[in-house]
Amino acid sequence: MAPVFYQDSEIGEMFRKLGRQGRREFLDITKTDWDLAERIGGSLGIVFHKLDDEGRRMVLELVRQELKGEDLRFTKMFGLSVSRIFHRLDNEGRRSVLELAREDHRFAYWISQGMGIMFHKLDDEGRRMVLELVKESEISAGMIGYGMGILFAESDLEGRRLTIDLAKTNMHFAHWFLVSLSNTFLRIDEDGRKMVLELAKESEILAKNIGFWLGRFFHELSSEEKRTVLELAKRNEGLTNEMGLSVGRFFHELSSEEKRTVLELAKRNQKFAQWFGYSLGERFHKLDNEGRKMVLELARRAKVSLEDSDRVWVSHFIN
Repeated sequence: MAPVFYQDSEIGEMFRKLGRQGRREFLDITKTDWDLAERIGGSLGIVFHKLDDEGRRMVLELVRQELKGEDLRFTKMFGLSVSRIFHRLDNEGRRSVLELAREDHRFAYWISQGMGIMFHKLDDEGRRMVLELVKESEISAGMIGYGMGILFAESDLEGRRLTIDLAKTNMHFAHWFLVSLSNTFLRIDEDGRKMVLELAKESEILAKNIGFWLGRFFHELSSEEKRTVLELAKRNEGLTNEMGLSVGRFFHELSSEEKRTVLELAKRNQKFAQWFGYSLGERFHKLDNEGRKMVLELARRAKVSLEDSDRVWVSHFIN
């Protein structure tokens, strides 16, 4: 989920019109009124690219002061908001913001997701700056990855290739990029989904990250995508466990054919059976009569079967 940030620039515009003393008094409000501190921080983030040099210095000075303490309401909202206009900043403004991110991991966290979301709007120099931060900071890499995942469905081919290449070379970026796709995967077109599944094929660790939501969306995948996912499940234990847990939880949403496909996988794959049986047992009451019949028939056969996978599946289903 994208972070909440203030889009109201009215307060920031008021700040721009004040003289030096007026601006100081304006910023002093943030030390005594916490609610206004958030609104002022968010609004100044939105207009940061419009501030003169003195205004920027005053804002950044307050941010640095807050980062030394515990009350960071102004700084948090400033960071979340300025990340959304990062593409509008000149290079000097960008460097000043990134310097703060390098100095404090909390500020890095607050600005990174927004920079990932707005990455497609950056010019070449802006992209270079952000990619440098990805290399330097695990926190920034993860949150930038999450932000780029949110916009992956809308990205052009060049942007998607860049994102996938980053995921192949930076595990922190890749993990959070794939986590964010749990919210957007169904909005991605066929070519984009194929790129994501190809990425999962290349790494067992990355495949594990998408196992749960692939199981959740299994009934909405194309036939080719289902075959790819089932092939991944055969050779990746992490994905198998997560997918089994998820498919069992939403088994009642599958079609009859999809139910049979999943039950066959449960018979052949012990790890999948274990987690699938566990979550299916909790949701058995949601199945229709046909679904219950299919499950109970397999359970009865499995009780007398000599196959380890069948026995494991039934033990977890019954328990």
